[in-house]
Amino acid sequence: MKDQSVEQRHQDLDHSGGPPDLHREARDLRRLINAVPGLVWSTDADGEMTFLSQPYLDYIGQSLDAALAGGWLDAVHAEDVEGLLSTRAAALAKGQAVEHEVRLRRADGVYRWMLFRASPSLDEAGKLIGWAGVNIDIENRKGGRDALRDSEAALRESERQLQQIIASIPGLTWRADAQGNITYWSQTFFEYAGADATLEDIIGYGFLNYIHPDDRDLVMQTWVSILQSGQPGESETRIRRADGQYRWFLWRVSPFFDSAGKLTQWFGINVDIENRKRAEEELRRSQTELAHVTRMTTMGELAVSIAHEVNQPLMAIVMNASASLRWLDGDTPDIPMARQALDRIVRDGHRAGDIITSLRNLARKSAPRLDRLQLDQVIPVVLDLLQGELARRGVVAKMQIGENLAIRGDSTQLQQVILNLIMNALEAMAGATGGQRLTVRAQVCGRDAIVSVTDTGPGLGEDDPERLFDAFFSTKAEGIGMGLSICRSIIEAHGGRIWAANNGARGSVFSFTLPLAEGTDADVVNR
Repeated sequence: MKDQSVEQRHQDLDHSGGPPDLHREARDLRRLINAVPGLVWSTDADGEMTFLSQPYLDYIGQSLDAALAGGWLDAVHAEDVEGLLSTRAAALAKGQAVEHEVRLRRADGVYRWMLFRASPSLDEAGKLIGWAGVNIDIENRKGGRDALRDSEAALRESERQLQQIIASIPGLTWRADAQGNITYWSQTFFEYAGADATLEDIIGYGFLNYIHPDDRDLVMQTWVSILQSGQPGESETRIRRADGQYRWFLWRVSPFFDSAGKLTQWFGINVDIENRKRAEEELRRSQTELAHVTRMTTMGELAVSIAHEVNQPLMAIVMNASASLRWLDGDTPDIPMARQALDRIVRDGHRAGDIITSLRNLARKSAPRLDRLQLDQVIPVVLDLLQGELARRGVVAKMQIGENLAIRGDSTQLQQVILNLIMNALEAMAGATGGQRLTVRAQVCGRDAIVSVTDTGPGLGEDDPERLFDAFFSTKAEGIGMGLSICRSIIEAHGGRIWAANNGARGSVFSFTLPLAEGTDADVVNR
């Protein structure tokens, strides 16, 4: 019996002479556990492993006896073992549900991140009798009980234990027929949805009544697509709790095929990810706050140059207004000359207004918006704002940008990236000998737009270019190392990537990509 798998042991018990109904129910329960999109397991009250599902054993490439003998822990990455055991000890002490992330070695030797989740199992008297858990693969976004007794009493006890494992899985498990009609929900769903929820209300497609109204269309589109593909799938949605509050869930589903290879059922699980979603939202909020502080800091550094840029059109307005008064106060008013001066006043007024508008947009504090943008309308605004700074530093700037180069993004955030890259280039060229030149290019490469900022400074040196985008890494003595890190966060949030390289024998070039908007047909112009 030592080398037998869980399935082999169950098959032996299926032919041991018990009642047919119990055999069939036990097989159905085993199928449900093995079809759950995760690795199911359980322990005794002391935390000692007593059960691993067949998918778990197949995943780690071990026999049941080897895994129960400690092999399951050997499959955990050495760097994660201590943390996992500490979390387990804390859970045992408190008797509360717990979760922990570790890397688990697959049968082929590859480690993948798993989320270990466990919940306490209580008997009818409320006494802790063990723990039930599931490992969920989180690499892309970050069991069988002891041998069943060969008697009818052992088979019935095994059935009860398997039912309790399903009920204790930290998620809402469900089953659907081949056409996608829900036929079963675990007890945990009814506990979550409240006493008013009944199986009659939620079988078929009645579960949609518990989905957030804004999510129902997406859920149905995703579900229909999965049904048509016949492949596992997943999506995120909000489900109403008994108190009327909606919480985010990740729902995953896998097909079940009979011995003839025909798809007969679907098995799914909904995992609560509300805390993760809140953490992600808090991270986005913090990144937005940090980006705003960085913009304001950069604008403070450019205060003198910006004041000069605003002062130029204002002085021109004053001069043209004075000239207009002279031409109008003469014995014979020179109306044509006064009109020309007034036209220049209007032009310079718009110029000053444009500068103020650019400053206000960069200083505004609002949530990012992905609008259809033309890069030839985004990049020049930054260069126009920096004209005074470029002149003060004696830098010659050149722009080569495609017309009708459309992307989807937030103009303020993208202008912040370009402003940061140009300011870094200007600082790199400070004190450099020879002509100081800055070139900003935007061109099409496949389905992306590539924007690059090239300077004639000393280059990147021997530092790893990728480290430049790490938080708190800076090559400047007074730098805090957040500017380029924020740039990377912004570009990646737009679906692009950013990198740096030396520009041949002199200078450096910082580049980033942005996905093109649909229907883009770009032509390149020089300025």
